[in-house]
Amino acid sequence: MNYSIRLLPAGRVDVPYPEVYWMERFQDWTALLFQMALIQGGGKTVLLNTGFPEDIGPMAAAWKNYLGDRALLTREDKWKTEPALRALGLAPADVD
Repeated sequence: MNYSIRLLPAGRVDVPYPEVYWMERFQDWTALLFQMALIQGGGKTVLLNTGFPEDIGPMAAAWKNYLGDRALLTREDKWKTEPALRALGLAPADVD
């Protein structure tokens, strides 16, 4: 049985480097990219990590409050769950 796995962008935020890479480059920042995983095979379509809520404002504020102004959580409209699925010819009802 064959399966496919596609990673779909869901959001982005800059974070201090040690948040991602343990105890290195404390002066640097790096992008943290959030992904959804679409798995298809065996007659099933499964979405892991179904993305952020529609309103990311409270979550973005929490990142900013914790890490400062540079930690701006962003999400392009095409990265929202339903538009991302539509771009692949799928609807939410197609996900098992």
